Amino acid sequence: NNYVVGGCKAKRCKNKANNIPHPGPPDFLYLDHGMAFLHPGPPRDTPVSKRNGQHCFYWKPAVERFVQLADPNLPQEELDCLKLPEHVRPQGLTLEQWMQDTYPSHIKSVLGQSNLHGCQSRLHDLLHKICKCLAEWPLDVVYRS
Repeated sequence: NNYVVGGCKAKRCKNKANNIPHPGPPDFLYLDHGMAFLHPGPPRDTPVSKRNGQHCFYWKPAVERFVQLADPNLPQEELDCLKLPEHVRPQGLTLEQWMQDTYPSHIKSVLGQSNLHGCQSRLHDLLHKICKCLAEWPLDVVYRS
């Protein structure tokens, strides 16, 4: 599930009265609608999950929040490759723990512990993917503010 949220070809990028111009390649917003909880493994056939996927544009404040919810025992080099400010580090409360603490018990019983743990694993996979993007592309291309 994805939706184009901006982009147009050069000849068609005319500033219309009710249109905000967005020249260049399209930006996509990837929405999951809960399918991530279908199974605890990695998501299937998404732009982010593909081994050599081309999705390398991320909203920087979201990435900073992902890091805060990462496992504090992640190796330092896995955090350094994200090229974020020094103060952006895991906070101690992981995504899995946050979901465990905040989701109602009837939701947790449906999702199951393995799916909550799977979300934490996917968060770390995403951070690894972002590191690979930063090794290939400039900082201002990968991170959007």
